[in-house]
Amino acid sequence: MKKDSEEYICSKCSFKLETLGKLKSRKGVYFSFHYEEIKSLIWDFKFSNRKYISKEIAKFIKEPLNELIKELGIDVVIPVPISDTRMRERGFNQVEEFLKECNIKYETIERVKNTKHMYEIDSIEKRKENLVSVFKGNLNLHDKKILLVDDIVTTGSTIEEIKKELKSYNKTIEIFIFSLSVVRSYLKNKTNDGVK
Repeated sequence: MKKDSEEYICSKCSFKLETLGKLKSRKGVYFSFHYEEIKSLIWDFKFSNRKYISKEIAKFIKEPLNELIKELGIDVVIPVPISDTRMRERGFNQVEEFLKECNIKYETIERVKNTKHMYEIDSIEKRKENLVSVFKGNLNLHDKKILLVDDIVTTGSTIEEIKKELKSYNKTIEIFIFSLSVVRSYLKNKTNDGVK
C-alpha cells in the first residue's frame, strides 16, 4: 500500500480487497472483511489520521451497504460514536467518514465518557466494564429498523451496549449490525449467536 497519497491503495491491493470484500453475514452481523485482511488500512485510517482513506474504503462497501439498507428496509443508520477526547485527537469519527463517502445519511448518538481503546483490553468482561454507561442515545426511534454501523467488531461489547441504550428509550425497534470488519475470534465465539 502506498503512503501519504490520495491513491493510498495500489491497484494490486485494491483488486485483492475488492475480491475479499464481498458482503457477508454471520453471528447476526453483516460485514465486508475479516479484520486481518484490512487491519493495516484501518490502523492508518484511525491512528495515522489519514482521513482521505475513507474514500478508498467507500469504493469497496458503497454499493453493497446501500443495497443492504434497501433490502432490510432500514429507517435510520447510526454510526458507533467516539468520545470528545478521541475526536480532538483524531479530528474525525472514522465510521461517519466512510458513511459520508457512501452518501448514506445517519443520526448520531453520544459517547458521554472517554474509555480505553478496546484493543488495549484483553478480557471480555473488562471490555464490558469499560463500556458501562458510556453511550447516550435518546432518539425517538419507535417502530423503526436501525442499522448500527462500526468499523471493527472484536467481542461485540460495544454494539451490545449501544443496543441496550437504544432499546431503553425505544422498546419496539429492530436493530441490525453492519461492520466494515470483524475479528475472526468473534465469529468463532458461540456466545454471540444472539446479536442482531
